Order: sequence, then C-alpha cells, then structure tokens
Amino acid sequence: MQTSLHPCPCQTNPTAETTDALLSYQDCCQPYHDAFYNDNVDKIDSIRAESAQRLMRTRYSAFVLIKPEYIAKTTLPAQQSLLDIKAIETWATETDWAGLEIVEHTPKLGKRHAQVEFKAFYIKPDGEQAAHHELS
Repeated sequence: MQTSLHPCPCQTNPTAETTDALLSYQDCCQPYHDAFYNDNVDKIDSIRAESAQRLMRTRYSAFVLIKPEYIAKTTLPAQQSLLDIKAIETWATETDWAGLEIVEHTPKLGKRHAQVEFKAFYIKPDGEQAAHHELS
C-alpha cells in the first residue's frame, strides 16, 4: 500500500457516504513520513503538520504502514519517554485497520493548542468492526 497508486490510509473513512477525490499516499501522508525517515530524526521539527487534523492523519497512516518511530516522535515531547516503540509496532502490526473518521477539528484553542476528535476503525478478531475514539 506504499505506492502512489493506492489511496492514502487516512483517506479511508468507513462512515463516509461518498468517496470521491481520494488523495494518494504520495500526495497526502508520504511527504511527512519520507521527511522523517529520510532525514535525521532530529529534523522532525521541519516537517510539522500544519494542523491537528493533518497530524492525526499522518499518525493514523503511520499506524497502518507500521512506522512506530514516526508515531513516537510526533507524540507530545513530555510523553515520548513513556512510549514503548516495540509495543507500538506490535499493536500496529497486529491490528486490522479499517479507516479513519475525523469527527471534529478545532484549529485554535489558544495560541499554541488545537484539538482533533477522531475515530480509528479496526476489525476485531471476530470480524466485528470497532473504533478507537479519542479527543486529542
């Protein structure tokens, strides 16, 4: 799914009624991921997402495409030392991701804060669809 011929993982929304004009991975999240993995990890600041929604989309795609270092480095700095990269990788690998829904995006909660509410859908082992619902 890492070629430009496929829609970006963050573009899959199982609750959407229509699916027109999906962006390819190449035109959506790949530039953020590539900048992180092709540059020095310390340069992550130069590829900041322009909104909380964009950041969440790149992080969801990183889970689908199993890029745990990207997920860890784009977590709040105060929380990064608490993360287990191997556990993130295991969860990303073992999860059957089904799509992302941005429920609400509040671009300005103050000078330096924004908020995004999202649902990351996945398929449980019994075949039932479930969602990780978060306000971040």
